Amino acid sequence: MRRSRTGIGGTSHVNSRFYLSLMPEVTRLSMRLLHTARFATTVAQPRQLPREGPPEVAFVGRSNSGKSTAINTLCERKRLAFASRTPGRTQALNFFTLGPGETTAAFLVDTPGYGYAKVPLGVKSGWDSLAGPYLKGRHCLKGVVMTLDIRREVTAADAAMLEWIDPSVGLLVLLTKSDKLGHEQRLKVRRSVLASLTATFPGRGIEVITFSAPNRLGLDETRARIERWLATPEAVPETAFESTPDGNREPDPEGDTEGDTEGDTEVDTGVDTGVDTGVDTGVDTGVDTGTGAGSGAPAPP
Repeated sequence: MRRSRTGIGGTSHVNSRFYLSLMPEVTRLSMRLLHTARFATTVAQPRQLPREGPPEVAFVGRSNSGKSTAINTLCERKRLAFASRTPGRTQALNFFTLGPGETTAAFLVDTPGYGYAKVPLGVKSGWDSLAGPYLKGRHCLKGVVMTLDIRREVTAADAAMLEWIDPSVGLLVLLTKSDKLGHEQRLKVRRSVLASLTATFPGRGIEVITFSAPNRLGLDETRARIERWLATPEAVPETAFESTPDGNREPDPEGDTEGDTEGDTEVDTGVDTGVDTGVDTGVDTGVDTGTGAGSGAPAPP
C-alpha cells in the first residue's frame, strides 16, 4: 500500500484514494456534491431571493466564529466564502450552487454574521428584514449549520438567532477552532453546549460536532449530515433558479460578514490520520413536531 509523508507535522498517512474508499458511501457522496460549489448570486433584499426549488442549507454564526473557513473547508475551496474587511457591516445572503456541470441540485447559503458590538443600529435592523425572515419562512430550507467558537459560551445573541429557525428545520452546531483545546476539554465543552441548547430549546433534535479546519476534525461527520439534508431531488438547469432581475450575480465585495481574524483561514487539504478520532458528535434525538417558529423573534445583532 502506497503511503505519503505530506501530512500535518510530517506524519505519514495513507494515500487519499485509499482513505476515501474506507469512508461511508454517504460521506463520499456529500464530498462530491460539496466539491461542486460555486457562486450563484448575492441577495440584498427579500425580492431578490431565488424562487423556491432545490433544497438549501444555510450557515449562520457570530462574527469571527470561523464560518467562512468552515464553508471553504467543507467545499475544499480557499475563497468560496470570505470574511468581510469590516465585521458585521454587510448584511447580504450569498448563495452557492451545488450540482454537476451547469445543473443545480441544491444551494448553500451564507448568512450575515451577527453579534458584532460595533455594528450600527441601521445595519442590525437589516438582519431583521432579510436573514431572519429567510431562516423563518424559507420552505426549501432543510438544515442550518451554526458555527460557534469552542472557546466562547453560548450567548443571548446565539439563542436569539436560533429563535428564527423553524423547529422542523434540521440544526447542526459546529464548535469551530477545536484544535485550540485538548481532547478532554473539547468533550467537556461539547457536552455543556448540547445541554445548554437542549434546555433552551427542549424537544428539538440538535447535533453538536467539534470542528477544526486546520486539523480537519469533524469534517466527514459534517459533510455526511449536510448530504442527508440535501439528498432529495434531481438536478435541474442552473438558469431555472436565478434570482429576479434585481438580484446580483456578482460576489458581494465584502464577502462573508464575519471577521475571522484568528488565523483559521488557511485550509490544509492533506488527509491526516493523526486527527483526534474521539467520538465528539453526540446527538440529542428529541423530535419536535411543531410546525413553525414563534413570530417576532428578537434580532441576534
